[in-house]
Amino acid sequence: MPLVRITHRDVSHRHAFSAYVARVFPRISFDAWMDRGNWDDSYCAYALYEDDVIVANASVTQMRILVDGEMLAACQFGAVGCIPEARGKGFARRVVESALEDCGTRPVLLFANPTVSRFYPLFGFVPAAQYQFTAQCTARPSARPAERVNAMDHPIAAMLSERVDAIPVTTRFGAHGYHRTVSDWYVTNGLARPLRRLPNGAMVFCAVEDGVLRIDDIVAPRRFDLRSHIEDLIDEPIHRIAFGFTPEHCWPDAQAHLDAGAHLFLRNFPELPPGPSQFPVLART
Repeated sequence: MPLVRITHRDVSHRHAFSAYVARVFPRISFDAWMDRGNWDDSYCAYALYEDDVIVANASVTQMRILVDGEMLAACQFGAVGCIPEARGKGFARRVVESALEDCGTRPVLLFANPTVSRFYPLFGFVPAAQYQFTAQCTARPSARPAERVNAMDHPIAAMLSERVDAIPVTTRFGAHGYHRTVSDWYVTNGLARPLRRLPNGAMVFCAVEDGVLRIDDIVAPRRFDLRSHIEDLIDEPIHRIAFGFTPEHCWPDAQAHLDAGAHLFLRNFPELPPGPSQFPVLART
């Protein structure tokens, strides 16, 4: 059974890869993401074929990771799995081993399904706790809320992709320059919350749900006072804010709560800084 390393240049493999994703992860699709040209050199798939069908896969996204302010060249695994009838035959082990071989000594992270939490420690991965951050905040919408923009529109998508200078939302444990390869994927799959553009040019993925303002990500060229813009980001009153990242820069007194649903595994990673942290939700593959 051949194992193929698929890059964005290998267009002949795209149909098989899309078919694999649809069978193993039925809620997502790579088609729109690929059609929009978002598959680039930073993403590759290690696919095991049987005839013309991909039966197992492990994909790798090369990323710049921040750990306690230090920038690291790292890898993140995603789309790891097997089609249902191929499970239990060691195929997942084979693709993961091939992907790790190419990663070399670089740090690797992944968010796993809890049903396979015993699988990844076999390859040297160790679990790491993740936290959710919230803050009490009572606010009513301003008379002129921030503009809603469609992240699928070409000018907005291009602006997000070109924001390579955007400051990281967190430097405790985060990523830098991921908006083209990751955020666009969330947008094209309809998994990102709506996008608003503040008067200062900052772009904020956020929405109010049951009185809670959920802020998934902030794309901005410089830090700013988020507290003074909360009223601009809401269309109805709120009593709390929930962050999709560690908000040590924009809301340092936010409260941390253990996230039992985030199954993070790390390999070859330096020690994370003391205290709770949350890897940005829109930087997860």
